[in-house]
Amino acid sequence: MTYKVYDNFLDKQDFLNLKNTMLSPDFSWFYNETTITTYKENPAFYRDDKSFAKNNDYQFTHIFYINHQVNSPFFHLVFPLIQKINPKAIIRIKANLTNKTDRSMVYGFHVDQDNAPSNLKTAVYYINTTNGPTLFEDGTEIESLENRLVVFDTNLPHSAVSQTDEKARIVINFNFYENF
Repeated sequence: MTYKVYDNFLDKQDFLNLKNTMLSPDFSWFYNETTITTYKENPAFYRDDKSFAKNNDYQFTHIFYINHQVNSPFFHLVFPLIQKINPKAIIRIKANLTNKTDRSMVYGFHVDQDNAPSNLKTAVYYINTTNGPTLFEDGTEIESLENRLVVFDTNLPHSAVSQTDEKARIVINFNFYENF
């Protein structure tokens, strides 16, 4: 499997509830000093100049689920996504918010879980439309379109690309075991 793309994944009411809450001042975001922990070892990260990359490599996150337990009072918001994805088991559900940059930047190719079995999947759900795609090592770009879900093998290296058109790019990242 490479990847599967699903547009208009949630019904309109569930999508708008999720989007409006995550974009509200009442939603909790937590600062992270880097976008991925291995960026310093990833030459793709520095394809632009190093100072630009270092100054723009940060994000805000919100962890809904980790270590076999709910981690957020907003967990109920992702329940419609979980129902549609229908996982056998969930490893992690995490939202990422990246800020607008002056020019496009590849944050760095990575996998969410090392040595993942073939039934461990990653899904990226896009909360808003931006010109910052998800990039795969083979050059494939998945456009960031609101209410879109892309699912792929967890061992497939991928990278977020910064957006230059919107103030924020918001995605929800799922790591889960596929339900056969």
